[in-house]
Amino acid sequence: MGCETLMAWSFQHVKRLGLGLFCLSLFAATAILLTLDPRGLFQWRELHREYYELMRKNQALDQDNRLLYQEITRLRNDPKVIEHLAREELGLVRDDELIVYFAPPEKQKEGNTK
Repeated sequence: MGCETLMAWSFQHVKRLGLGLFCLSLFAATAILLTLDPRGLFQWRELHREYYELMRKNQALDQDNRLLYQEITRLRNDPKVIEHLAREELGLVRDDELIVYFAPPEKQKEGNTK
């Protein structure tokens, strides 16, 4: 091996070693700050929990939105759904239908036997 090849090889290793040491130092400093700062690790855990809670709520809202969209589509396009709502909510009937109201049954008195 020539001197130039050895120097190039050594420089590449030193460069890699320097980058590795820098990354390791950065990781160590972050770990030390997280563990020594009284709020560091606790705050990270709290933010992590809050993130997953927001993700869960977001998924639930997405599901609600899909269901509402399906209901809107049925209300706009399905005549049976529209008729059902008109009958239930508004009390509408067709021209050839007859409404019959029944009186509630009378309560029997305890002493009276029929």
